[in-house]
Amino acid sequence: MRMSRGKHWTRGAAALECAMGTVALVTVSLLAFDLYRLSDSQATAVNSAVTVADYTSRETAPESDYIRDLEQFLYNNQIAPSNAAFVVSAVEQQDEGPQVVWLKRNLFGSNAASDTGLANCGKIGSANGPATLPAEFTMSADEVIIVAEVCVRQDDELLYQHHILPTREDGVPTAPA
Repeated sequence: MRMSRGKHWTRGAAALECAMGTVALVTVSLLAFDLYRLSDSQATAVNSAVTVADYTSRETAPESDYIRDLEQFLYNNQIAPSNAAFVVSAVEQQDEGPQVVWLKRNLFGSNAASDTGLANCGKIGSANGPATLPAEFTMSADEVIIVAEVCVRQDDELLYQHHILPTREDGVPTAPA
């Protein structure tokens, strides 16, 4: 007995569909995990920037060791094992525009010192130079703000987050010593 030409061979089709479906599900799962890891890293960087800015904005004379200890704690408990850089700046609105009064940079991680992206972390500016603030951000005359910037090296990607708060006291806080 011969089979008619209109019939198709379907043996093994279910196994093939299952294999293709499994590959598709695994791929989507890995992409979702990577997206979650990236968003979690950004949220951690924002949280770290907020915490450092909040502490520094409350002090009239912030202690360098206290800032570094806080950054070390945040690094150890939220960011490690990635490499990271923390930059804290005081910016004052002067006649010629916003100026960076002082800047404090700390690097954390085994390869942070050799990472040029982390070593150059900070988009606000250099100490005693003009400040580059977001376009929509305005300052009133003699206003002083604290800017905390956090850069995290996540694989080959450099994540950057910042947080800006006004100082709680009048005047420019002294540079951390």
